[in-house]
Amino acid sequence: MLTATNGPIRIGLIGAGAAGRLHASAIAAVPGLALVGVADMRAERAADLAGRFDARGAGIDELLDADDVDAVFIAAPTAVHLPIARRAIGSGKHVFVEKPVAEHPDEIRALERVAREAGVVIIPGHNYLHQPECARLVRHVHDGMIGRTRSLHISYAIRHDEELAGHYGGVLREVMVHHAYIALATLGRPDRVHGGVSTTGWSRLDSDDQAWMVWEYDDGTLAMLYGTFAVDDLGPDPGTFSVKALGTTGTTSYSWRSATTIDPDGPFTFGMPLYVETYEHQARAFRDVLRGEAEPASTLDDAAVVAEVIDAVSMNATTTRGIRPPTDREDQT
Repeated sequence: MLTATNGPIRIGLIGAGAAGRLHASAIAAVPGLALVGVADMRAERAADLAGRFDARGAGIDELLDADDVDAVFIAAPTAVHLPIARRAIGSGKHVFVEKPVAEHPDEIRALERVAREAGVVIIPGHNYLHQPECARLVRHVHDGMIGRTRSLHISYAIRHDEELAGHYGGVLREVMVHHAYIALATLGRPDRVHGGVSTTGWSRLDSDDQAWMVWEYDDGTLAMLYGTFAVDDLGPDPGTFSVKALGTTGTTSYSWRSATTIDPDGPFTFGMPLYVETYEHQARAFRDVLRGEAEPASTLDDAAVVAEVIDAVSMNATTTRGIRPPTDREDQT
């Protein structure tokens, strides 16, 4: 934790892309945090973002070694999360690291040990859990408000054109990390996992554009998780991003479509304020953890469990095919 200070917690942001811009705005909006520097592999992009928030553009090593940086937010590509996080920890900085922290669970657990031994805080970017509406759903399940929870449904359905999708990985690893950490926080670690990806509909990309998981628990509870870049949900109760828990005495739910706006500058046809707000809530939670005023909503151990599940589904998706139902002729033999 940080020692008592009258000043704000000074943040260095590494990564000035789309996620970095959201983090910069969130840090600037939270009292008690101050964005002091931005670094990126493209120096001009770092300087541009830093200038919007009266911060300085800097090199990555310069920012990690700076005496006026208390903590770093890592919003760089996943492939460089681990080396940057280790450098930050070695410099005594507290760390926020975007999801997925790393692809392999053993790497995540090793990073957690390094941080613990160094006495610094490290928190994964499991931002949806910090949204009050999502936290309320988790609390309703834990408190038994809906009785015995029997099923959890999480849907992400936002169409990406192929050019936009090309900036990301497949849906399973890029998006369903969110499904997994929400299910983990709500229901705990599953006893069995089923899942896979569909045949891609892209013309050029070979990444998966649809994925699914079913988490099965020994007590009969199911979590049904679905993500797609292929289509929007244009129905009356859309599953753009929605979470619903069904229990024996009630239902509790959370949806981004509770608030929508026209967003001509965004990549989609509408804006989703509840999604954008997750970054501010997350930055506020990081501040409170560093002050010793709150416990993390999610940990690197949770991130490692999520990585284990995603790895298992990814392996299943590449080594097996679904069971083909018998044809009418086969039924008659």
